[in-house]
Amino acid sequence: RPPFGVGGYWLYADGRPVIHLVDSTLPGHSGRVTPRIDHLAFRLDDGAQWQALLARLEKAGVAWQTADVPLSGEVQLFVALASSVVIEFVTAARRVGRASF
Repeated sequence: RPPFGVGGYWLYADGRPVIHLVDSTLPGHSGRVTPRIDHLAFRLDDGAQWQALLARLEKAGVAWQTADVPLSGEVQLFVALASSVVIEFVTAARRVGRASF
């Protein structure tokens, strides 16, 4: 697991991380059920898919944020769909070129 600066563990299947467990100290919302799943993640292994995703998000006016994964050479893109629901897309930075953001 890359050193993100927050505690947690990754569970692997066939050498690939499939479930990420992260220590959370965020308080729950008053009067609401605290979500049990923070976000879902999808891997894009093709630079053209990544660029198509960015184009669709831009066209739809959807806000997004990116982050570099420490020591892995990967980049993450986060999209908030609704309150407390986030979708993450991740790919190797070399496939997309960081200048494309």
